[in-house]
Amino acid sequence: MHTLFRTIFVFFFLTKSLYSALALPIGFGLNQNGLKYRDLFSNNFRLFYDERTPHEAEMILNSMEAARPVLQKWLGIERSNSVNIISSAVSSNASFANFITDTIELQTEGRGYRDLFWHEYTHMLMYSHFHNIFGPPGSIITLPWIPAWFIEGLAEALTVSTGSGTAYSIEKYHALTGDWPSYDQLHSLYGGSSFATRGYSTAGTF
Repeated sequence: MHTLFRTIFVFFFLTKSLYSALALPIGFGLNQNGLKYRDLFSNNFRLFYDERTPHEAEMILNSMEAARPVLQKWLGIERSNSVNIISSAVSSNASFANFITDTIELQTEGRGYRDLFWHEYTHMLMYSHFHNIFGPPGSIITLPWIPAWFIEGLAEALTVSTGSGTAYSIEKYHALTGDWPSYDQLHSLYGGSSFATRGYSTAGTF
């Protein structure tokens, strides 16, 4: 048991020491080798992006800066340090807020949209409530106990990344048919993509 605690302490010490260093994305699933990346700064964000998508890069930063004061006020978080974002225009896996590296990873296929950016930024601000002596990686102590439907539902309620028209249609379908997904399904939002659109919208409604 003593060895286990020592191992856990060393793990968190190392992650706390390294989290602020720029890290490679872990979710792209597609080698970006050969692509030229550039960085773009705003007052509160630093973005690394495929140089072929400069207009998308500007949209990402403008969207983030516009949302920042509102989301920080709603979620009760005041971040003083710059937020790192990396965007892939050639991969289409799920975007996410990486709480270990404190970095937002966007996968847009060059067709990114405002609410996707805001959704992941909402996650990052949510996770900030769980930072501890280990820094952002310390969130892992708390996050596994929070239901997926709450984590995604809160982000969807504030940003509607599935699209307001889609969310409205799903809500209307549930209301008219009574065919609501079970709580087990909503607790398993990360289990597969077939239920994702419906599940995210329903969680946002809840």
